[in-house]
Amino acid sequence: MKDYIEQAAVTCSDEYHGELVPMRVMNGAIKEFIDIGHKLDTIKKSLFYGKPNAFARIAKEPDCSQAQSKQTQDVIHGMLGCATESVELLENLARGGFDPVNIKEECGDILWYIAILARACNFTIEECMEVNIAKLRSRYGEKFTAYDALNRNLDAERTILETSIDPNATIINPRP
Repeated sequence: MKDYIEQAAVTCSDEYHGELVPMRVMNGAIKEFIDIGHKLDTIKKSLFYGKPNAFARIAKEPDCSQAQSKQTQDVIHGMLGCATESVELLENLARGGFDPVNIKEECGDILWYIAILARACNFTIEECMEVNIAKLRSRYGEKFTAYDALNRNLDAERTILETSIDPNATIINPRP
């Protein structure tokens, strides 16, 4: 795991162009994301914890009650969980400070949901980390550059990602 953190640092930008983004624009986008994340959290808690919610059911509108495989349910749970925990992580920024204790907690929560996704899709977190580093190395080599970030070879990256997955893996489609 420590090696992953060090490998990830190699492909991380050393640049920061704060002059390109007005603070009010960033704060507005974060607030919108947080608002959407709270709605997703309500959905997650209703779907997976049975918590009633304020969403009005519209006549003849399909709902999420169709039979879903356990695998599909776990994928949905993991995706919603990663999104909602990411919102909780961003709330640190919206409050104007960084609480390392809370950041560590939210990172752990995100990892928990990633573990749910990994199990549902039959890969390990270690495999996920390895293929991520391989993808980033193909993009950046030994050092991040803004040019490479903006001029990605998506076909080469997809090939790396596809060769890391079991060729017999099932595509998960939650919609009938």
